[in-house]
Order: sequence, then C-alpha cells, then structure tokens
Amino acid sequence: MKIAIFAPHNSIWVWGLFLSYFGRAFKSCGYEIDFISCNGDVEYCTAMIGLSPASNSRKKANVCKFCKRNARWLASSFNFNHITIETLAKSDKLNIFEKDVEDKIGAYAFYETILTYKTYGNFTPEMIEMKNAYHNGNRIIYAAAESYFKNNKPDLTLVWNGLYSFDRTWMLAAEKKNVPAYWINAGGNRGFEFQTIMFGTKNWYAYNAEQKENWTKAEPNIRTKASDARIMAALIANIIFAKTIFTYSKPKQNLHYRQSKKIGKRKLIVMPTSSQDELLSAKAVGAKVLCNNIFQEQTEWVQFILDRFSESKDYFIVLRVHPRDFPNQRENKHSEYSVFYYSLYEKYKNSDSIHINLPQDNISLYDLFEEAALVLNGWSSAGEEAGLLGIPVVSAFQDYCNYPGNLEPSYADRLEYLNLIQKEINAGWSAQRALRFLKWRVFSTLQCEITLSHEYLGNMGSRLPFKDRLLAKRMIRQMKSEQFEDILHYFKINNKYRETIANENCLGDDEILKQYFQYIYDALYKKSENPPPNTLQKYIRNFLIHN
Repeated sequence: MKIAIFAPHNSIWVWGLFLSYFGRAFKSCGYEIDFISCNGDVEYCTAMIGLSPASNSRKKANVCKFCKRNARWLASSFNFNHITIETLAKSDKLNIFEKDVEDKIGAYAFYETILTYKTYGNFTPEMIEMKNAYHNGNRIIYAAAESYFKNNKPDLTLVWNGLYSFDRTWMLAAEKKNVPAYWINAGGNRGFEFQTIMFGTKNWYAYNAEQKENWTKAEPNIRTKASDARIMAALIANIIFAKTIFTYSKPKQNLHYRQSKKIGKRKLIVMPTSSQDELLSAKAVGAKVLCNNIFQEQTEWVQFILDRFSESKDYFIVLRVHPRDFPNQRENKHSEYSVFYYSLYEKYKNSDSIHINLPQDNISLYDLFEEAALVLNGWSSAGEEAGLLGIPVVSAFQDYCNYPGNLEPSYADRLEYLNLIQKEINAGWSAQRALRFLKWRVFSTLQCEITLSHEYLGNMGSRLPFKDRLLAKRMIRQMKSEQFEDILHYFKINNKYRETIANENCLGDDEILKQYFQYIYDALYKKSENPPPNTLQKYIRNFLIHN
C-alpha cells in the first residue's frame, strides 16, 4: 500500500507540512509514503514569490535552496521515501505528449500568469515569458509523473491546492493512469486557516459546489454548539479588523460615512465588486464554474445599476471596487478592469447619489457595512460577511458565490432583481438571516474540515525559522490517533460532511444567536457607546437587549 505526496513548493513550508500530516496519517495505518519534491529542476515556479522568469538567477536559486532544504527536513522528520523530480525525468529528454495533454498543460500555465498580471487577453512579452516558463515546467512535471506512475502503483496521490499549474499537471497525469488524486488546502476560517484542513478531488470549485449541494440536505439538521458561536464571531472579527492576509479591506475605523457624504435620509446601498482574475484563472485550469446569471459580465451589472440610480433621490450607491483591481498589500499591479473603474470615477466624481469607492480612499468596507441598508453583491465573499452580520444581501452572480443561493432571495430576471432592492431594504436587518449564514459557515468550515491543531503555525515564510521548526516538531509529536482516524474517515466517506453528534452540548437557535452577537458586539464596539440609529451596532444592541 502506497501514497504519493507531490510537494514541489516547499519553500512555502506549511504546504509541505500539511501534506506530510496527511501522509503520516496513512503511514500510521501501514502505508508506504513517497514524498516527491523539486530539486531545482524547473526554471521558475509558484514559490518564487515576487520574482519573474527574468529575475536574477541568484535570487531564484536562493528560493530553490530553501525549497530543497525544507523538503529534506520534511521527508526525514516524517520518515518518508524522498524522491526528486530529476530522478524521474530530464528536462532535455522529454517525450512528445498526446495533443490533449499538451493543450491542457499549456492552458494550466495561464493560472499563475493571470493571477500575477491580472490580465485576461492583452498579453505582453513579459506575460508570455511567464506563461511559457510555467508551460515548460508543466512538461517536466508531467513527464516525471508519467514515469512515477508507470513504475509505482500508489493507492492515491496528494497535492496542495489543485489549482496551481504544477499540481494540476500532476493530478492530470494521475487521472490518466487511473490513480485517485486529491488536493488539500488550508481551512476556510480566516485568521485560523492553518489549524484546519479541507480536501477534495478535482479542484476547490468542485468541492464548493458539492458543499452547496449537500447544504440543501444538511441545513434542517445543523446543530450548533457554544464553541461554534465563538469561532464564527472570531472569524468575522478577524476579517473586519484585517487580521488575516486574505483580507483586502482596510480594518474598520468607525468612520461615520453617511455623515461625511451628507446622505441624509437616503438608503445606503453598498456594491462590492469581485475579483475577475481569480475566476478566469480557475477556468484556465478546467475548473467548472456555473454561469446561470442574469448578467454576462460584471461590468454589465455595474453599468446596469449605476444607470438606474444615477439620479436617485431615495438611494445612495457606493460602488466598492475590489482592491485586487489595483495595487494592494499583496500585488503591485493594476488589472485590465482598473481602466473601466477609473472611467466610472471620472464620470461620477461629482454625483450626489453615486460614489465610486477606489482603494485610494482608504475606507474600510466594514465601515460601509455599519450603515448599509442593503449589500448588492457581485459574487464577492463580502456577501457572506454581510449575511453573517444580518445585513440584507442580494448577489447578481449567485452561481459564482462561495455560499448557497438559497441564503438569499431568488429572482428570475432583471425586473425581479430590481424589485428585490426595495423589498430587502424594507425587510431590514435580521438576526434570522445571520443565523442561516452562521449555520452555513458551521457546516462548511467546522463540519466539512479537519482540525489538525489548536496552535497557530506561526511564520509562513520560506526560511522556516528555528522556533517554528520546533513548533512543527512538537505538533507532529502531539498528533493523536483520533486525528489520523478523522483524516482516514473523510477519505472513506468520500468527503461528505460530518454530522454534529447529539451529545456535543448543542444549543437552541435563540441561545446561539445571543452568544454569537454578544461576541461580535464585544469585539466591534465599546460597551459605553450610545449607538446612532440605523446602524449595525444599534441593530445588534437592540437584539441583545430584547433577547
């Protein structure tokens, strides 16, 4: 019995560490583990963060140095068989692959290129160079995988993420040889994502679609515990105060936006746009993303709403442009769509009813949520965050959202969509709305993921500082047999959700809501404050007083 772990990006050491966790679970049950890593066999890869194929060779070699060292350390710490790509395939002796393989691994090479340059068609020579570097690397990876699977017959193979081009290429080779291929990834609880793990076949989009399908059957039976309320409140607080690298917004600053814009009695509608490059890069690697939406493009939706509310006396629209379309704390490039948003800014900069909120405004999304009557979402995860806070939300691209469409009101066409705006504003803030989103997050995060540790993994950098190596070793020693059994159980039931056990001190909905909103109120607000009317703080405080 054998498991193949493919880990080519070990300079980002936690990726290899989590893969090794899974490997150790199988090893405890008698499986032999092959740990396949890179030995500097490709000219450029995902781990070379901040570099390009044209970067100084010494800088790239430095990344390779840490990658190779971390791979050796992981393989020896877990007592795995260590195999390098160069022993499986030589870059100067590659076979010509079947046409469908060449086409696919060529398409996979666009994944990181699109994410890096935020472009979807206007490729410069610099971008083509990156795409070609990934394509060349994919050819080496595929050849190595072919050789490995031909000479070894693993029961399954594991990769990290499953969307990165090298990992997707390895999974393709496994599929061709009828070897079950699984990806694993850090959990969805922002701020604590390296304490839990998710995994699945194909890719994250297929995994999320299965979650949403299972939710329909699971929702009536979801039971919540006191700890769930605390964990979910911590999740939303970490996002609101930007305590995680995955939060693009500025932290909440208690800005009185309505007052600053002299909105008066008009209803504030917040429109968060979504990251187009992440969606298109996923399609490049063959991820099936549904598109049963009433708008074909996000720009079409934006223009549709702005045209209808540009002269409104009842509403004030804030178009919240996604920070990924502009240089931000994680990337320093503009997207192709930034030109479109700049043109909207110029068009509406003197408008009394529309504000094009660009990142340069330094306004927190969550200060806007504080006073929002409605969130008109594209497909951003901000829609889920609004729902968790009880704020009405309607998404224009419900198929693309990472949460189920039945958490929002449905519509069949654009007329029904427009009619929902006033209807949802009239419905107002709702604790029951928050409860449904809360149960979805409990289901998707706590019942569909595996808890590996109650300790934070510390530094995520490539150098693997000594103190973090000690922490990792301690965590390895402390891994209990139940965790191994949990991992193996998930594979056995093919990634179906785990039902809450009745004796886990489950609470009723009313009690969960009280605890959840008390945690949120304590995290977001000062107890001595007298909340202004029609604010999130006022709604939550009133709920706590009357419940």
